[in-house]
Amino acid sequence: MGNRIAAIAAFFLAVVAVYFLMRTESPPPIAVPIQAPTEAEARPAGPPNIVWVLLDACRSDHLSCYGYDRATSPVIDGLAKTGVLFENNYAQGLWTKLSVPAFMTGRFFPVSCLDFGGGENVPRVVPPDEKLLPEILRDNGYDTVCVSAHPYISPRSRLYQAFENSTLVPSPDQFPSPSLALMLPSIEAELDKRAHPSAPVFLYVHTMDTHFPHRGGDWAASGYESANIKNGTPVSKSGGRFTPEDQACLRGLHDSSIRQADEAIGSLKTLLAQRGLEKNTLFVISSDHGDLLGEDGTTWGHETIADPVLRTPLILSGPGLPAGRRVAGLTRCVDILPTLLDLAGLKGGTAMQGVSLTPLIRGEKAETGEPVFSRAGVYETGGVFMLIDREHRYEHDVEKNTERFVPAGASAGHEAVSLSEEAAGKYRTTLESRVLPLWNAYTALPCLYRHFDFSKQFDPAWAAPAEAVATIAEATPGAADTTDNRWTFAGGTFWAANWAEQPPPLTLTLDVDPGRYQVSVWLNGTPDLLGHAGSSVRVEVMGAPPAEAVWTASQPTAFPVYSFDVAEVEVPDGHCRITLRPGNRDHWSAVSGIGFIHIGGKTDQGGGISGAENREQLKTLGYVN
Repeated sequence: MGNRIAAIAAFFLAVVAVYFLMRTESPPPIAVPIQAPTEAEARPAGPPNIVWVLLDACRSDHLSCYGYDRATSPVIDGLAKTGVLFENNYAQGLWTKLSVPAFMTGRFFPVSCLDFGGGENVPRVVPPDEKLLPEILRDNGYDTVCVSAHPYISPRSRLYQAFENSTLVPSPDQFPSPSLALMLPSIEAELDKRAHPSAPVFLYVHTMDTHFPHRGGDWAASGYESANIKNGTPVSKSGGRFTPEDQACLRGLHDSSIRQADEAIGSLKTLLAQRGLEKNTLFVISSDHGDLLGEDGTTWGHETIADPVLRTPLILSGPGLPAGRRVAGLTRCVDILPTLLDLAGLKGGTAMQGVSLTPLIRGEKAETGEPVFSRAGVYETGGVFMLIDREHRYEHDVEKNTERFVPAGASAGHEAVSLSEEAAGKYRTTLESRVLPLWNAYTALPCLYRHFDFSKQFDPAWAAPAEAVATIAEATPGAADTTDNRWTFAGGTFWAANWAEQPPPLTLTLDVDPGRYQVSVWLNGTPDLLGHAGSSVRVEVMGAPPAEAVWTASQPTAFPVYSFDVAEVEVPDGHCRITLRPGNRDHWSAVSGIGFIHIGGKTDQGGGISGAENREQLKTLGYVN
């Protein structure tokens, strides 16, 4: 019996010894197959942060991750290596004013959400099934932050106001917009003002580094100027003939601006990491359109229909995304919003033409099967509608009801090609069934603006005193009309020769619905009429402080008439009174219309720059001539 007890005790002591030995030493490794984490395992718990950096006017084919021969984008390349690069992505408009509203709503024809300065981005009543991305994300518990360098995303724009925290960063130097590097303190400040620091954040940063005029850099010839290029930008909208040296300069300017923005994106990532906002974060790198760089010897900018303008970069990187994936399928900027919602596990609850790209990301599909649509021209008149596929670009002029086909990938100036009736009919059918109904639905939305275009509508009873106006049949005044001390109404414009006559104040009384309005005068900026330019006029609206409206077309090809904001006023009785007085002595006063944009409440949201500075930015960036 004693031996049995001793044996049991010895066994017990051995077990205890082994137990303590295992507590102090690591067990031998067990060989198991190593598997890559699944998409669900790689995704951290909770909705991801979303950081979207928009490089305005950036060429995708000038990013090194897209195969460019210069190392322009090492930081962006790193994001592409850890995420997904879309090789054939297209914008839905040639201009910021067309493209940004589209990708912020996922729709081909959304109501403009940008600043209406210059009469370009006029508002309509927003339909109930249309929402901006920051509105959708706010509804899903996100803090939303916008830091903009673009004057169209100003405090009075619907997009600016859709974010909880927004700012428009002024430029500290002669350039119209700050660089991304100069925007970083504002980004930091806006992030620090978040109301809910523990909530996921959506940060949208709209940069202008890659938009003309450029600040120079490593690949830009320092101080280079020629007959066609001065101060980092071509001197004329058209008519230039770029030499090989000019073309090298334009290329170098664009490349240098990409590199500078890329370095600042690296600093932004560091800033986010310091706040714990980098790990569970979806990064988006994109552009609203591309830019021509004088490749054909004459054409630059983004007012010309061409593949380098339509094609834009798109890179997504973050949780749940496969590293190093390159998607060759045709994609669109309107697809970004639904893709982000899909990746974040959110619902939009709105009608969109954009679709989620996750099936392409996962390799389940090669193409979305959706039409690649884009457009050019003025927001409200339609302009040119385009359908793009692997073979052709179909261009349909809505106003002229004309069409043309060019090969896919065609740049500026490419001649049209002929298609069989059967082949052409497929594009027309897509346009008629998938695009035009959406356009018709947009144009049926109630307008929140009214433009009194005097060339199309004018009632002499609007002007007082009547004896202060002389109406003539000619399109413009002659020398005999410049000395009678009266306003001359000719060609749909009120003219006064400021240097030669002193007409009395002229009051126009125009009827609009009662409400609050942003009022603008439409000035004729004729470059030379009888040796003088137009236009300069002093304007007073409903007792508001007088405004000096001055605009002169700088080039013969510039817009002949342009809108100039003069006042924000309440019109309680529906009768708005605008008084015109001659302006600068060396100009014509030349007023061709009055515009009213219904704004409801006040639009003064702060934001860092004045209305005059905003307009000067638009002018320098080429949106106003």
